[in-house]
Amino acid sequence: MKSWQQGILWAGVLVALVPSFARAGEPGLSGALFLRTGMGARAAGMGEAFTAVAADASSIYWNPAAMSPVLGTNVVLAHTEYFQSVRVEQAALTHEVEWGTIGLAFTGLYMDDLERREDFPSAIALGEFSVYDISFSFAYSRYITPNLTVGASIKPIIQRIDEVDATGVAFDIGVFHVSQIKGVNFAAVLGNLGAPMKFEQEEFALPRYFKLGG
Repeated sequence: MKSWQQGILWAGVLVALVPSFARAGEPGLSGALFLRTGMGARAAGMGEAFTAVAADASSIYWNPAAMSPVLGTNVVLAHTEYFQSVRVEQAALTHEVEWGTIGLAFTGLYMDDLERREDFPSAIALGEFSVYDISFSFAYSRYITPNLTVGASIKPIIQRIDEVDATGVAFDIGVFHVSQIKGVNFAAVLGNLGAPMKFEQEEFALPRYFKLGG
C-alpha cells in the first residue's frame, strides 16, 4: 500500500473513532400526528420516499397530483398493527373521469379502551374510555400540460379522547411531472396545511410538511 493510501486509511480510522455529540430535538408543537401515518406496504419499505413514485390509489395520501396517471378505477386497502394495541385502517379509491381524476380516502387510528383514573396514583380504575382519530380525503387531479399534473385534497379531521373532541380541516397541494426520459418523474407536495386544532382550550398546529421527489 502506498504512503498516501495509508494516510487516507488512518485519517478515516481517526474520524471514525472521534466521539460525536448527539442532541435530542425539541418535542414539537404539532398534533394530529396520525396524519403522518403512511399508506401502503411498498411505500413503507422504501422509507416513505414515495412522492414521485405513487402509482395507485395511495397517491391521494402521498401526492394528490399523482392520481392523474392512475388509469381507470383503483382501490387500496390497508390494515396496520402497531404496539400497545394501536391499529390503523386505511382505504383509498381513485376514479378517472372525463375532466380529471377524483379520489376518496379514509384513515382511522384506534386502540383498545384505556382505564380512567384519578389525577393521583391509584390502583383502582374508575372505568374505561376510548380514543380514536379519523380523517377523510376528497381529492381531485388533472393534466394541465401533456406531462404535468396538479392536484389537491381536502381532509376533514376528527380526534376524540373520552368525551372531548377536536375537529379541523387540512389541505394537500401537489404537482407531478413525467419527464421525456422514460421512467423518470419529478414531484412536489405541500401537506397538512390548515388552521390549528384544539381540545377544549389547548391549540396545536397540524403536522405540515413539504416534500420534493424524483
